Amino acid sequence: MKKKQIGAAGVIAAVAIVYAGFSWYAGTHIEAQSKAATETINVSLARSWSDHVQLSLRSYERGIFSSRAIYALTLTKQDNQANRREILWSNQIEHGPFPWSRIQRADFSISGAIIQTTVLKNSTTEELFNSTGGRSPVSGTTHITRAGIATVKWTVQPFDYTQDSLRVKLGAAEFSASIGPSFSFLKSTSNFEGLSLSDGKLALEIKNLQLGTDTRATKAGMQVGTRDIRVGNLTWASLDSLSFGLQKFVLRSDLREANDLLGGVTTAEVGALKLNDKTWGELSLSLGYEKLNGTALRSLLDFQDSYLLRTLLGYSSGEASGTSDAKKFWQHIAALSKTSPAFNLSPLGWKNSQGRSQLALALTLAPSETGAAGIGLQGNAIKELDATLSVSTPMLNAVYAQIAQTPGANASDRKSTRLNSSHTVV
Repeated sequence: MKKKQIGAAGVIAAVAIVYAGFSWYAGTHIEAQSKAATETINVSLARSWSDHVQLSLRSYERGIFSSRAIYALTLTKQDNQANRREILWSNQIEHGPFPWSRIQRADFSISGAIIQTTVLKNSTTEELFNSTGGRSPVSGTTHITRAGIATVKWTVQPFDYTQDSLRVKLGAAEFSASIGPSFSFLKSTSNFEGLSLSDGKLALEIKNLQLGTDTRATKAGMQVGTRDIRVGNLTWASLDSLSFGLQKFVLRSDLREANDLLGGVTTAEVGALKLNDKTWGELSLSLGYEKLNGTALRSLLDFQDSYLLRTLLGYSSGEASGTSDAKKFWQHIAALSKTSPAFNLSPLGWKNSQGRSQLALALTLAPSETGAAGIGLQGNAIKELDATLSVSTPMLNAVYAQIAQTPGANASDRKSTRLNSSHTVV
């Protein structure tokens, strides 16, 4: 009996040693992957956001069965120490091939790692923690297979956060995704109950926001496939100007690759458009595009993202900065024109109780260079252009009537205007 017991104990010890060895190796492998993933993410951030946002692996404490990694997401320039803000993320990692949390559930499926992610409290996130009752504002679980496929499920706690004059309110949110190795593919869904931003002069509110993605990466770094955005209600208001609102907004994009060029269609629908609390009807759009160079399109989209972020953070100011951005924009357009891309607006429609109006347009660009001053394009940049505008006269009369009722409209605006025909085509 003793020999059998000793033999059994030896087998258990051997299994434990082997398991510990595999787990330790998985920990070293995951550490290398973490550093590589950080570099990949920073390359992507640098394309769109320059040096204003950067991710760094602050520490990695490797154990036999589990490890802990701390990441820092820097939100301002590294050399601007006075305004530097960081969000610290903690990843508690259980190593494969059989993470302990799964063994406890009698789940013996092979896994690379299970990662529990939370936000750490620091000077940047202190008010967020106070708003959520001390809980991490963002938390989630990521399962990584031995093949490098990550299954992600994150949640965001509702919070009401105020800094200086800016107030941010966020309802409960969920994010789930399946991500391929090196972001080779992405399938994700996101749901937000609501988001509101206000600073006393401007206010933005979004309710029932849903995002969906099913894409794969191309050699040019573009993600082709489908994306859709659904918004139940969006309102934007300014004390100094007009208010704007959308109800039942749906935006869907389907981008495909053929012969190393991109093509696809983007559709948009607005159930109700509101300006200054007046309803102006429904909007719809269908835009097709063909023969787009992926590299040129990627550069244009990165420039767009960078410009929007710099504007949001207050880094874009001054005439020189505006001129530089304008020149860069036209450089991207000139690069995009080299393959003579074609665009088809079929159509842009506007509908209300008085009728329907629409614009149909077909446009093909000719290969062009930027203008002499770096603004615009040389010569005739349009190879083909065909446009048709269909206007409903009752709709125009209704628009004039609404303008006449707008507070502050001058006397000339208040004059009744009528058109004789019921339908005009240009």
